[in-house]
Amino acid sequence: MPKRSGFQSSIQEFLTKSNVEILGELTKFQEGSVETTQRDA
Repeated sequence: MPKRSGFQSSIQEFLTKSNVEILGELTKFQEGSVETTQRDA
């Protein structure tokens, strides 16, 4: 089954991650480019 979530962690782990780490995880399997306007929204 394909992975449906872009980011998955416990609340505790989420609270300790930086924005860059979370963004990296969300875009890891992104198809195509990540537009600046979407990334910074």
